[in-house]
Amino acid sequence: MAGPFFLDGRRPAPGLIVTAGCSPGGELPIPFPSLAPLALSESDAMSSFPLRPVRRIWQAATLLSTLAILGCATGTPDELPPDFGKLVPVKGTVKIKGKPLRGVVVTFLPPKWSASNGETDADGSYTLETARKPGALPGEYKVAISYLVSADGQPQGLAPRSSMSPSLGMSTAQEKLPAEFSDLGRTTLKATVPSGGGTFDFDLPIDLDTK
Repeated sequence: MAGPFFLDGRRPAPGLIVTAGCSPGGELPIPFPSLAPLALSESDAMSSFPLRPVRRIWQAATLLSTLAILGCATGTPDELPPDFGKLVPVKGTVKIKGKPLRGVVVTFLPPKWSASNGETDADGSYTLETARKPGALPGEYKVAISYLVSADGQPQGLAPRSSMSPSLGMSTAQEKLPAEFSDLGRTTLKATVPSGGGTFDFDLPIDLDTK
């Protein structure tokens, strides 16, 4: 019996083309003249099995995974992760019938990728951050304004909401603003961030739920 051969007995196919991609138009053709790294000679099969075949198969799998990643990177701009180096400054205020409200969490949610968040201070002012960097990307957003208050009357801002260990305050917190403003799935608030950034003030014409 003459080698080389594959583990299933077939010979390598010269001129094989491997494509890697995750979306239409994102395929990356890679010429693969021979699958020799996966081939075993007769002596290899007798003296090195299973260590050498397993190692070579693992190396081939690693290569194909890399090709798949490269294929993903050739997708359309809408499918690629956002460039957080293009964040622009976004700030504003939140008021309830003209009065500033401290401890409100403001969320700008884009159609894709990461949301931008900010928290109001005593003056009702907030600035947005995205992926822990100041600013937001230009584009269209849904906006949610959430005011969670614990049973002892303490507003629950970004810190307690993002804590790995939920605090007692968060376990008793209730939303004090209507879902049409506070729920990202039902909010009626929207914003368009221009290329130069902007200021977005919100004055909600409601009576605050103090129960």
